[in-house]
Amino acid sequence: MGSAREVLFYRLPFAVIKSFNKMLSDAYVIEVLEIDNADGTFYMVTAETPTKRCHVRINANGNVISVVKAKARYSSDSTLADATSR
Repeated sequence: MGSAREVLFYRLPFAVIKSFNKMLSDAYVIEVLEIDNADGTFYMVTAETPTKRCHVRINANGNVISVVKAKARYSSDSTLADATSR
């Protein structure tokens, strides 16, 4: 049995923030989930840059477990900014 909850990016452990910023410093964070289960605690961070969307899974120690990249939902900086201001 496990649990999941949304958390704010700045509430993540420092090691997780540091690892994420090292990988995707130019990304806009869309969603952060904290997942606790029998395997431990890890964080699923969904972020987007002008060219790609990434789903990054990071454990509480800051180790990147997996990265899934997809095409960005928005194709330019202006449309991304428009979407995030809503």
